[in-house]
Amino acid sequence: AVPCKLVLDAFVFSPIAIGGYFSFRALLEGKGFEGVRSKLERKWAGALTASWCFWPAANVISFSFVPVPYRVLYNNCLSLGWNGYLSNLNSARLQDVTEERVDDPQAFTIKDGQSRSEIWTHKYAHMFCVCHHCRSKAR
Repeated sequence: AVPCKLVLDAFVFSPIAIGGYFSFRALLEGKGFEGVRSKLERKWAGALTASWCFWPAANVISFSFVPVPYRVLYNNCLSLGWNGYLSNLNSARLQDVTEERVDDPQAFTIKDGQSRSEIWTHKYAHMFCVCHHCRSKAR
């Protein structure tokens, strides 16, 4: 019974749950369906691999050693940590920006004569340097 539960969790529940997590996060972030596709391509496989490393061991412990009345508490505590991991993976801005910079290198270039208001309304404005050297280039 335990091996069957582990296989179902790993190969049925986890792929769907992780895909749903990243899909809903992308939609709630306003990225649309193209953002969902992009996020799933970049993050789903890594999260699923991490899930396969973490949850089988956690479930073996749960099904084998944790008394039935405490299994919900045990899984809720582990889920709190797991959801923190997924949240951190979802918000890994440096990886996202690095990948998008490869796709569109010009998106990160401050052009001559570009005003500050044009820079700060850019979708990557939070990634531009704001030191006085760089700001003086954008008048």
